[in-house]
Amino acid sequence: MAGLPIDLAVLDKIAPDTVDKIDILKDFIAETQSDLTNLDEALKRDDFPAATHIAHCIKGAGAMIGAHDLAARCAAVELASQQAVVACTDAVKAELERLSDFFDKVLAVDTRSNGLG
Repeated sequence: MAGLPIDLAVLDKIAPDTVDKIDILKDFIAETQSDLTNLDEALKRDDFPAATHIAHCIKGAGAMIGAHDLAARCAAVELASQQAVVACTDAVKAELERLSDFFDKVLAVDTRSNGLG
């Protein structure tokens, strides 16, 4: 499916079961939202080593579940932070929002199909 924020083929490799996929996405979104808050705070403090580390973590987690666009945006933030440049995290936040919206739609479809919604 073109335009999805997640490469479902990657997600299928780590979680073939729908319930497991949903759990992984829930955990990923919660953790990434927390990481983004910490990233914003690190950038506001000009703590570029911390910002580099946080962006690197989000990038790796995103790549692991198939969120390639998010991973690429985090790679740019990571590089900018390594160069001690104040990086705008708006693109990362926008990609996470896109991912979250996708997850909400998947969850709504899943709960309806299981008679839960």
